[in-house]
Amino acid sequence: MANSVDGTVSVYTVDAERGQLRARGYVPAGTDPIAVAVDPQGKFAYVANRGSNTLSGYTINAATGALTEMAASPFQTGSLPSAVATHPSGKFAYAANHGANTVSAYTIDPDTGTLTQQGALAAGTGPASLTTEPSGHFLYIANDGGPSGTSSVSAYSINATTGVLTSVGTVATGTGPASITVDPSGAFAFVANALSGAVAVFSIDPATGVLTAAGSVGAGVGSAALAVTPSGKFAYVIDADSETIESYAVNVATGILTAISTPALATGTDPSAVTVDPSERFVYVANSGSADVSAFEINAATGVLTALGTVRAHRGPASLALTAGTAVVTYAQAFYYVANSNSFDLSAYAANATTGIFNPIGTQPVAVAQGTPVAVATDLSGRFAYAAHATTGTVSAYEVDPDTGALSTRGAVTVGANPTALTVEPSGRFVYVVNANVDLSRIAAYAIDAETGALTTIPDAMIETGVNPVNVTVDPSGRFAYAADSGSNTVSAYAIAPLTGALTAIGSVSVGTNPRAVVVAPSGRFAYVINANESLSRIAAYAIDAETGALTVVVNSTLPTGTNPSALAIDPFGRFAYATNTGSNTISAYTIDTETGSLTFIPVTAAATGIRPAAIAVDPSGAFVYVANGDSNTISAYTIDQSLGALRPIATSSVLTGSSPSSIAFTVTIR
Repeated sequence: MANSVDGTVSVYTVDAERGQLRARGYVPAGTDPIAVAVDPQGKFAYVANRGSNTLSGYTINAATGALTEMAASPFQTGSLPSAVATHPSGKFAYAANHGANTVSAYTIDPDTGTLTQQGALAAGTGPASLTTEPSGHFLYIANDGGPSGTSSVSAYSINATTGVLTSVGTVATGTGPASITVDPSGAFAFVANALSGAVAVFSIDPATGVLTAAGSVGAGVGSAALAVTPSGKFAYVIDADSETIESYAVNVATGILTAISTPALATGTDPSAVTVDPSERFVYVANSGSADVSAFEINAATGVLTALGTVRAHRGPASLALTAGTAVVTYAQAFYYVANSNSFDLSAYAANATTGIFNPIGTQPVAVAQGTPVAVATDLSGRFAYAAHATTGTVSAYEVDPDTGALSTRGAVTVGANPTALTVEPSGRFVYVVNANVDLSRIAAYAIDAETGALTTIPDAMIETGVNPVNVTVDPSGRFAYAADSGSNTVSAYAIAPLTGALTAIGSVSVGTNPRAVVVAPSGRFAYVINANESLSRIAAYAIDAETGALTVVVNSTLPTGTNPSALAIDPFGRFAYATNTGSNTISAYTIDTETGSLTFIPVTAAATGIRPAAIAVDPSGAFVYVANGDSNTISAYTIDQSLGALRPIATSSVLTGSSPSSIAFTVTIR
């Protein structure tokens, strides 16, 4: 997803059963990235950067979806590129240049994805959107008219060998066309005309590519984009003015759209793009105003949509592109690492994906720490791990062996007195560490070397927190960081600069006595805080402002925990929250309302732990919970009841750690 305001491209995986989008980090793009396209094989992605007159090119990791910018990227375009598309063969790419009134053609290197420009051809005035038809014989551009107001659709034939375009004519359309697509059969082209509030339908001559007007349907002023399902049976149009998505049945013989007789569904603020997943089960809408993505489920028989909720994105999401994997995406734990503060080492484990049972890996401990390790964290790719040492004021970096889970030391960096917690943000480029320094509590930022995992201090990136911060987290989109300040009874919030990782203080919110942890839900919309108050231990929910990151308490969402809660975790689907209680040696469980963020206590007997549970993790599949017990030097394992959220101990699952385990982290395998 291209994020125009932040200058980034975000990556998500799609849950094939639930339709849920799970953030997988982001990469920098050029200035004002406005559109994104992937090649048909899912090997490469291209982003049109309107502000820098370039295309950024990325290779796609087939297993994880991660993006790596091509060595030759970026590639020059004409003025103000507004859209990009790839050819069905994967051999060519095209960019519509809104400022130059041209379309640029490129060949794609099949091995590297590198683009070689083949020249540019005149388009109409203000080319805003373009698409190829499924056979790859023709390309169509919707021209919004620019200042002159002359709206049109330009048609071109494509040379199958060179990709060079030849004009085959221009036809008039409604006012202000913002989006164009072709149905899967290649028989019809559909144009969403934002200013005249209609979708125009054109039939395509299969021999020449010439368009002939076939009718139109009113779709509301502000029709900003449309998408047709892979079967060609249904079409979905977003209306930026009313901030809704409208559903239509497509007559496969004539191309005419008929409104499906259901109310239009609300999107987020200022919807800008819509796409249908290849399985035809889900529709996704990028909302540039509210910085989120709305998900909808498609009724296969009727085309009716059901809202599934939203996930937060980087600022200004402007374009969406989906690529179909070779199999259903599943998440599984790979390796777990436990920081043992009193034996000054790290333990490592593998968990059985079916039973959840832990087993130590290799020689234990897997690493000897420089000082007292109080926290451990891993990056999203599973390549690196980091441990914070309270007594030496350092953070050690380790490289993870992907086959064995063994750790190799990659140096250390001094981070200041008494580091208490650390986290790696989702793009895997930065680490944030909080220091509970008596004289100056602070949060500091470090850049990760992409090759070695070593850390480098980001200049001017050490900022004061509240008093005695003991926990730090980053929201799944990578926009905001939060620190739980146990001494000042606050949570401090920070905005993250996407290109540099530098932090800017947003402010703080009072959260009750002795906050011990703050965790953000997978949707990025809510944060949860536990307070270890001797007279009233509790958990509370807070809404996250999409623009600023500021926290606001969710009404009627403060509930009791067990005695002296120490750690908090949320399942990867955002349905359940779990708090470990060191005073009562239990786990409190809660259901989460994914729409409001509110909590409901799960009315079952609290799960018993070992002595002084200090850390908790929910495995990435959402099937198991693991607790590190600080005084019994063990890890306890539990299965999650998928309907109720209740925990059930796994028999004979308790395994030994080093002395006084205080933190637990895992790497993820995506299949």
